[in-house]
Amino acid sequence: ISKNTGRVDSVFLKRYIWTCLVFSLLVTLVLILARDFIVYDYLKAQEQIVGSIFLVLAFIPIFVFFSNVLGIQILLGFKFKEEFSRIVVSSSVIGFILIIVFTYFIGPLGTSISILATEALIAAWMYVRVRKIVL
Repeated sequence: ISKNTGRVDSVFLKRYIWTCLVFSLLVTLVLILARDFIVYDYLKAQEQIVGSIFLVLAFIPIFVFFSNVLGIQILLGFKFKEEFSRIVVSSSVIGFILIIVFTYFIGPLGTSISILATEALIAAWMYVRVRKIVL
């Protein structure tokens, strides 16, 4: 919010969102490139499934950074506590169902996919709400 007008500085918010998104993409890229070292050399994992799970989970920083900026810093910062809570609780219920279903049918890789899907859902939902009520 601008101190002078009391209005939302949407240009600043958009730049801030893009900066966080680029940073999270860099973190994800580093995790992907360092996967073999982290999983097989550092953690000494022997099974290929561990590398696959790590690869899926490497994309989570993108959605966590994005939902953190949109939800915690923007929605809560602009006093939309109920909206934030509704998104988190609803997404958690959906995520719980996804974990049960995906783990049953796919196994450990399904668990990681459901976690990624839940984080993506939270980030997308918060993006839609922030675009509608803040920007």
